[in-house]
Amino acid sequence: MASRPLNILVIGGAIPWHPPVGGSAIVPVRLAEALGKAGHHVDYLVVTLDGSRMEPRNVHPLYLSLRHGSFKYRNRLVLPLYQYLKVSRTLSQHDLVYCESHYAAFYALHKMVFGSPPKLVAAEYEPGIPTHFWQRRSFFEPYRFLALRLADLVVCPTEDSRANVSEAYGVPLPKTRAFYGGVHDSFLDPPPRRESKGGFTLVFCGRLNSAKPHKTLDVLLKAMPLILELHAVELNIIGTGPRLDEYAALARSLRLEPSVHFLGHVEHSHLPTYYSNADLFVLPSIRESFGLVLVEAMACGLPVVATRVGGLPEVVEEGVTGLLVPPNDPKALAGAINSLLDDPQRMRSMGAKGRQRVVEHFTWDKVAERMVGYFREIL
Repeated sequence: MASRPLNILVIGGAIPWHPPVGGSAIVPVRLAEALGKAGHHVDYLVVTLDGSRMEPRNVHPLYLSLRHGSFKYRNRLVLPLYQYLKVSRTLSQHDLVYCESHYAAFYALHKMVFGSPPKLVAAEYEPGIPTHFWQRRSFFEPYRFLALRLADLVVCPTEDSRANVSEAYGVPLPKTRAFYGGVHDSFLDPPPRRESKGGFTLVFCGRLNSAKPHKTLDVLLKAMPLILELHAVELNIIGTGPRLDEYAALARSLRLEPSVHFLGHVEHSHLPTYYSNADLFVLPSIRESFGLVLVEAMACGLPVVATRVGGLPEVVEEGVTGLLVPPNDPKALAGAINSLLDDPQRMRSMGAKGRQRVVEHFTWDKVAERMVGYFREIL
């Protein structure tokens, strides 16, 4: 067991209803591919809503078909139940099951009733989980609670989120591990930068959602007038969501139209092009478990300015690969950005050191190596 290849079942979401946007959508696919690349047998279970097919590398997709019109977000609990029924007879063939915590309840019950194999590894990515149960109003909360308490191992993106999950759900800390995230190889080999037209380009990437908004793009927009007083700057905003119109209206009210560009949704594979043509990445979140977009930007050689929240201080070496500021503080955010724009040589140095930090710690090969070590601890 200490060296033989493992037989792993990874539970994904749905295609195309779940596009690969955001860390929780990207992590299962990339982790599965990296585990397969490392020589392990990986089955990847995914729901297909219209006959779509994946093109994963080094993994074996298992498809479960549902009609798109019959599958709504509010009924998403149907998903793990269908997944469980799909593979329940073959679970004994796997050493372990890896899936997000709210998908894991049925596998946790299987493990409790029938014993092992397989072992259950539940992943919890949610940032800033309230400590008290009554503060968490998600429909999936009972299932998440059950899975995390019954899982053999709980993995979280960072030490901060690991401690948060342990406190919120009463999971013993020794049963949890921090795995950190990884970047796709394409981010480590971005296209060459286009010739600059003068001035600086800032870039933000994130979902502009209305439910529990935590990217707080409004803070960056409110900081822009203070930045434009000192520097010629353009801000590219990548992402879409229900709050897009609200943020666009705020930009107009601040008279930012010539300098702020809402680019909408950009395919994940195209992000390296936008990053390689920028000078600085900005993430003004009020909570983050890991901040995958931050690491992807660092991989492309960008210095970063982010907030001192969640796991971001574990990713950004302050003063070395970027700067950290308090959340919800446009003045502090503008001051940090201006201080870097004042010193382009410092920005280039930070960008190079950030890229090196990603190569040393945040590739998917490194993540898979850490994760396999954790897996073997429970087998």
